Amino acid sequence: MRPALLACRFFAPLFLGLSLVPLSATEGRRAAPKPSDARQAEVGIPVTETHSYKEFKDFGQIWQILQDRRGVLYFAHGGPTLLEYDGVGWRKIAMPGTQSRSIDVDSSGTVWVGSVSDFGYLAPDATGTLKYVSLNDKIPAADRKFTVVQQTLATPQGVFFRAYEELFRWDGKTMHVWSAAPGQRYEALSLLKGHIYTAQKGIGLEEIAGDQLHPLPGGDAYKDAAKLLLHEYSGDQMLVSQRHGLLTLYDGHRSVPFPTQADDFFRKHDSYVSTMLPDGGICVTTTDAGAVILEHDGRLRQFLDKSDGLLDSDSLGTFVDRDGALWIGSEVGVTRLELNSPVSFFSRGFADDAIRFNGAVYGIVEGSPGAISRLTFDPQTKQRGLEAVKGPTQTFSFTLFKDPSGKTPDQLLVATNDGIYKLQGNELVPAVAGLHGSQEQNYSSLVSRKDPSRVFIGNGNGVSSMRWDGQRWIYEGRLPNTVYEARYLAEGPDGTLWVAGLEGRVLRIEVADTGMQASKVESIGAAEGLPPGTTLIGNVAGEIYASALRTNALFRWNTKAHRFVLDNRFLLSQDEPDVSPAVSQLPDGSMWTSSSSADRRRLGRILQRPDGSWKIDEETYKPLDRFSLGPAFVDPDGATWFAGEYLIRLSPRTAAAQTVPFATLVRQIHSGTKTVFGGSIVPGAAELRLPAGTSALSFQFAALNYQNPADTTYQYILEGADKDWSAWGKQTEANYSALGPGSYRLRVRSRTGDGRMGEEGAYAFTIL
Repeated sequence: MRPALLACRFFAPLFLGLSLVPLSATEGRRAAPKPSDARQAEVGIPVTETHSYKEFKDFGQIWQILQDRRGVLYFAHGGPTLLEYDGVGWRKIAMPGTQSRSIDVDSSGTVWVGSVSDFGYLAPDATGTLKYVSLNDKIPAADRKFTVVQQTLATPQGVFFRAYEELFRWDGKTMHVWSAAPGQRYEALSLLKGHIYTAQKGIGLEEIAGDQLHPLPGGDAYKDAAKLLLHEYSGDQMLVSQRHGLLTLYDGHRSVPFPTQADDFFRKHDSYVSTMLPDGGICVTTTDAGAVILEHDGRLRQFLDKSDGLLDSDSLGTFVDRDGALWIGSEVGVTRLELNSPVSFFSRGFADDAIRFNGAVYGIVEGSPGAISRLTFDPQTKQRGLEAVKGPTQTFSFTLFKDPSGKTPDQLLVATNDGIYKLQGNELVPAVAGLHGSQEQNYSSLVSRKDPSRVFIGNGNGVSSMRWDGQRWIYEGRLPNTVYEARYLAEGPDGTLWVAGLEGRVLRIEVADTGMQASKVESIGAAEGLPPGTTLIGNVAGEIYASALRTNALFRWNTKAHRFVLDNRFLLSQDEPDVSPAVSQLPDGSMWTSSSSADRRRLGRILQRPDGSWKIDEETYKPLDRFSLGPAFVDPDGATWFAGEYLIRLSPRTAAAQTVPFATLVRQIHSGTKTVFGGSIVPGAAELRLPAGTSALSFQFAALNYQNPADTTYQYILEGADKDWSAWGKQTEANYSALGPGSYRLRVRSRTGDGRMGEEGAYAFTIL
């Protein structure tokens, strides 16, 4: 097994905070996946983060989601509040009805809210705390008998509120009301290219022009439709979704079907709402089977349900945030899915290793149904599964062997608790006939570069080798008089084999032409510069490197000096005291470096410049810093698979996704139990002036970053009191006492776990 993988398996810190679920072979509505080697069908599970109703301690049932101009998120839900979330904590804004149901934001940044028999907007009070302001008194008394405001829509013509019984428009001065005829009700409210559309049962699509509703030609095709949502599609066409129905296209004159590869699914499961994704894709939710992602032309991209990380398969509201992530509300909370991320999951359990063999991906995954598992992908349903491969009870790593003569097919070798095995059909069998048993347990194997017909074997109690003679494997015996737990193998440029394990020494083996049994071994330890502790070994840039746990240093073997010397050119250093580095090289030639501590991980690929110098590409792999992983293999298209706490693929096609700046805000200031600043600037208000005698203040702040916010760190300074910035830390509150009269300004910085800096926040005030 490669050093980085074993380092992850035994020593790396545990992952710190996404809510993840196991990958199942089949669940609920899904048919069992069919094996497919088509690489284009390998659709992974996006990174998800969930927020249950238990987290915000209120009703779930998330109907609609909104992000204001600052980046703060709002959730209309099944409780008598509007939820506000900033990546750190939740707030509740009291509503007059039994629930908040719909929200929108206008060009000035005002958030508008629809409730039960009421609607209005949010405005800061004197302290800057957002409060709900009702417009109920602006509604004519005869028109106040509506029920739930299903949609809120801010437009240049005014803000519209749609209930089933009535449609309202507030332009800041007057309220216009359209009442549905008896037996009819309003089922749509959309703004497209400056035109505002609605729909009525019994009539169909209508355009709102001034104070008039004009039926649209061919719009009666939707006279029986419920919950219509209209989206710009292409040219003059609108994409129309409806509850209990399939997608259609409407061009202003007629409606035509929009065939999709999910139509059979939609016939069985009621569609609910639709959302256009930034890349042109389409998300359609259902009330009982999760959501579906379609390509722009209707091809199926993937299904999303509880097995993919959703909190619940009853999917209600959807929203795409500034970062391109999709939020899906449900009966029990909300899930954020990083659809535009280069990272996708192919297991939710620990993966010791993975490899692509004969076009298919094989993994050693905890909880999988066999010794090893073949990942299956159904190109029709886009579903993933694990197909069991029979074999020993424990497996540790893979090795791909290619016949140097090219006369026999490639072989997949597997290190197991019963010896070195090979894949034969859908079963693992001993590579060398009769050579198996507990004494033959091996952790790793390595194809020799000096003699590509030879494979070195790292046994649990020694080192052995075997050779391919063109037809079968010939066992070459064990290294004599050596008992050693051989976990890591690396071959030097001169053909010398290096072996490391869980002891404070490594083996340097001069391999005989006849194999391991006649080879000579030297024990290398502290006298030869080897760092103390558990040692990892790797071949990088044609040199042998050693590292040890919690050393924060790399050591290169100097042949002339016959010792290890300090060489940190490939080290990803950290300031923490418990840093464990590792370097490794994959069979494809790619070279990697990583370092892990209890709180942080760094990962990079080592690349050679045209002038022969080296550089480390860490930026591409920063999305993986939140996980404990090591590289497993690289596909020809550049996609890299990583094994460790999960089996993950990072695709270069999306690795360069644009990052969006995010704000760092001072969210609240308290003096004792009193709120003196609630987080929102009051237009035209003077700088906060606190009374004489105010000496103790508590400040709360938040970075509006929703991608793994648990790893965001902060730094602050109170100008007028502090001489320097605080140390970086995860605390989101600062407390001060013994403040005297004077002018102050709190400044706050934030930094994500992958190193992105937030925009600085500040708040000035005076104590009289």
